[in-house]
Amino acid sequence: MSLLDDAYALIFGADRSIGTFAPDITIREGHRDVMAVTTHPVEGGTPISDHAFLLPKQCEMIVGCSDSSAGSAGASREAYDEVLAIMRKREPVDVYTGKRPYQNMIPVDIAVTTDEKTEHALFATIRLQEVIIVHTRATTPTGAQASPQTTGSVQDRGTVTPQPTSSVSFDERGGVPTPIPLGIGTAPGRGAFGLGGATA
Repeated sequence: MSLLDDAYALIFGADRSIGTFAPDITIREGHRDVMAVTTHPVEGGTPISDHAFLLPKQCEMIVGCSDSSAGSAGASREAYDEVLAIMRKREPVDVYTGKRPYQNMIPVDIAVTTDEKTEHALFATIRLQEVIIVHTRATTPTGAQASPQTTGSVQDRGTVTPQPTSSVSFDERGGVPTPIPLGIGTAPGRGAFGLGGATA
């Protein structure tokens, strides 16, 4: 049975549109909302909302246009070109159906069949999918967090074991850095870095 035989299913006069395209009739609409949920075990007490999220919305519309409705030959072809142009632009559009409006939708599948009954008409099945758009912004730390190295609170690190360190002096013959233990083998007035002295 063809779509034209199901005349009782045609919906006239409703405000339905896909972007700038407004069909003469709508034959059928389908809506799909899917929630994706993790298949991994979830620890008790964990917010389940952290492990489930909505997938992009989808809707499908079977719509029609005809040359006779527009009163000009080739109107159905122009309507088809308009739908294809919306897809090729790859820009989100608003979609209005009989059940709900959608935002940020893109046509992902357009199917059209022409036979002897639809030569001067357009009957298209159009499937659309939502593009989930998010907005991010950069912030500048202010107040107590502007300089965390000086404004951060004291942290308890437990027992800390001191580690031996070393200083560096320059060999007077060749200028080669020579590590020496701190506080060992130094004498005043010889210029060891950080000690006020030099190697003995």
